[in-house]
Amino acid sequence: MIEFQNCKLHIQKAKRQFYIEKLCIPQSQSCAIIGGSVTERRHFLDLFTGKTFPKVGSLIVRGRCSWDHKSLRYEETMTIGQNIRFFARLAGFQDIDSIPEKMDALALSNFSFNRAAKILSPEDKAEISLCLTLLMPFDIFIFDGLPYIASEEKRAHYLSKIQSMRSEKQFVFSVKDFRHVQEYVDCAVVLHENGMDFTQDLDAIQDN
Repeated sequence: MIEFQNCKLHIQKAKRQFYIEKLCIPQSQSCAIIGGSVTERRHFLDLFTGKTFPKVGSLIVRGRCSWDHKSLRYEETMTIGQNIRFFARLAGFQDIDSIPEKMDALALSNFSFNRAAKILSPEDKAEISLCLTLLMPFDIFIFDGLPYIASEEKRAHYLSKIQSMRSEKQFVFSVKDFRHVQEYVDCAVVLHENGMDFTQDLDAIQDN
C-alpha cells in the first residue's frame, strides 16, 4: 500500500509543486503514473523507493519497494554470477546459491553465469536485470516504463510473468502512454497542468 497524507511535493527540475491532501493506492492494486513530464513521473518513483521525500506531510509505503532494474550497474571485473549474487544479497534474498538455477528457469534459457560481466551486451544486461529483479523478495515492483526486451518472444514471456504476479505483488509503472500498461494496472495517478488526479476508471483514461 502507498499512502500520501497532506503532502507537498517540490520538483525543482520541473519547477512544479503538487499538493496531495489524501491519496491511497491499495496494496491489491497495481498503478500507472501517467501524464506530466518524465521528470515529474520519475519523482514519484523516487518517492516510493526512498530516494527523495515529500517537502511537507507524510508518505507511507507498506512493503519493500524494488530497485529500478535499469539502474543496476555491473562490476566488469566480476563474473555475471558474482554480480547477481551481490545484488541478491542487497535485496535480502536468502538462498543465494539457488539464484542461477531460478533465473535460468524463469528466463527459459541459460545465462552462462561464469562469463565475465564486461562482455555483456546492453540487451543481455537488460534481460538479466529484469529476470533477477522479478525473483527478489520485493512487495512493490517499480518500473520506469514498461520493461523492454529486444526479443518479442522473451518480452511476451516476461510480461506474462508480471501479469501472473499481480495477484500477490503490487506493480507501479511510470509511462507516457497509458495504452502500454493498461492491461497490467488497476488504477492510475494522472499528472496534469492543474495538479493530479487518482482514478480507477481506466476506461475514462483510454477514452481521453
